[in-house]
Amino acid sequence: MLNGKCGDDNIAAEFTKYYQKVYQPNTPGAQSRMRSDVDDLFDERRRHNDEFRDKIALDDMLQCISNLKPHKAPGSGNIMGEHVINGGLQLAVHITILFNYMLKHAFVPSDFCSGIIVPLLKHEHSVATQLDMYRGITSVPVFELYELVLLRLYKQHLGVTHYSSALR
Repeated sequence: MLNGKCGDDNIAAEFTKYYQKVYQPNTPGAQSRMRSDVDDLFDERRRHNDEFRDKIALDDMLQCISNLKPHKAPGSGNIMGEHVINGGLQLAVHITILFNYMLKHAFVPSDFCSGIIVPLLKHEHSVATQLDMYRGITSVPVFELYELVLLRLYKQHLGVTHYSSALR
């Protein structure tokens, strides 16, 4: 039972309704303004930089791969962190090439923009029948790796502090 609802379908609907509200922009139009600003920055960068400068080095990729945590739930395509961690140098080279092309062309695959939210109780003594006692965890290991690489590459521009251990 959750929020007075019984049955798997009803409980799943409760979680779906709750998490749909959580991931809505706070300010109307903010997402489209941000997208426009980023597009303008990329256009200006393309006009002034003939050569692609922000390249991910293989050493940086290997460091970020070593910072992935094992034993996490798989993302889309059932890719787990262990696949990347244990994939070896050849996989790291191919992921580096892929990520560099994604950066060069300002492209992010749609699979990086979606994930499965798994609700977990906030505390082991939480009341499991109340929706606000859950927090959502989304695991997308390949996106997590891309995020680590981007943070490593652009940390000086972002003022990032909470990812410092992953960015060494």
